[in-house]
Amino acid sequence: MSMIQPVANGLRTDHPVPGLPFINDERLLLDNPDAIERTGRNQGEGLWGRADRLPGGGWVAFTTETKNRVFAWAVHQHPEHGRTVLLIRDRDLSGLHHEWMYGHNGFLYRHGGYWWDGADWYRPQ
Repeated sequence: MSMIQPVANGLRTDHPVPGLPFINDERLLLDNPDAIERTGRNQGEGLWGRADRLPGGGWVAFTTETKNRVFAWAVHQHPEHGRTVLLIRDRDLSGLHHEWMYGHNGFLYRHGGYWWDGADWYRPQ
């Protein structure tokens, strides 16, 4: 299994990955997972989009970056802890979708100051 390495944080992320640059995510409608999905889904060859509700609340949405199809956007919306917006490599999109939907450890162990153990969120002192 390969490790998914995010490329950049979206400007409107609540939980940036430390050490990554920020990139403008204003084209994404971050309050509408279906709109994020529609950005790429069935819009042309090599474009992909997907949105799913998470068990227990929240959602995930993904779309290929239309201006550079090597990259994709990934958004994880948690009902209590806000959202994570990442720019990733398009080839990692399906792997990240699987991790966020079905993984027991979560994709990012550290979302900003939060810690996810696979079942609960913690915020360090």
